[in-house]
Amino acid sequence: MKRKSLTVMFIIAVLPLLATAADEKKLVADKVKDLTVLKVIPDDNVMGSKDAKVVMFEYSSLSCPHCSDFHKQVFPALKKNYIESGKVLYVYRSFPTNRPALAGAKLTGCVPKAEYFAMLSTLFESQSSWAFSENYMTALLNIAKLGDIPEAKFKMCQESKQSEDAILKIAMEATNKLQVTGTPTFFINGEEISGFRPYSVFKEVIEKKIAEKSKS
Repeated sequence: MKRKSLTVMFIIAVLPLLATAADEKKLVADKVKDLTVLKVIPDDNVMGSKDAKVVMFEYSSLSCPHCSDFHKQVFPALKKNYIESGKVLYVYRSFPTNRPALAGAKLTGCVPKAEYFAMLSTLFESQSSWAFSENYMTALLNIAKLGDIPEAKFKMCQESKQSEDAILKIAMEATNKLQVTGTPTFFINGEEISGFRPYSVFKEVIEKKIAEKSKS
């Protein structure tokens, strides 16, 4: 279910922070995840209570159909039942698998923090209209304009090396430390869920983690 080949190709092609071949071989051999990156940092985009017993990280690509399916079919129920109720703190981290996804991620960083998730939702909802088009930049510009983002600001965001480096750094950390190779990938209090899964799978893991925290 995960777009592994696209992810690996993209990382090899455009990530300047790519680990050396020796490091990669050691990583594959060890198969030990470094969960220290699963800590909320100031730059993270979060939803829910910071006092929640469960923290759910999502590594996702805006051009990934399974990611879009998750956000349209599963996320609304998770948001209503767990995030808005204060039981889960949700953290979204971009893991672009190709250039359209990277451009989309840059666009989400072009809006005020309070509007981040609204833009994210818009891009997933409209994925079929921009993510697979040769003219994806024009399509993204039109989406930006609908969100009251002037063309000049859109271009500035797309040309920002600082923004691109920040996005790719997160993706590389996920690859090197968490062995994330495809999207979507989730970590719920450290437990991994890979690919598109129904709501029931997330509910089961979240309830288990809540119960574990209640006993500790």
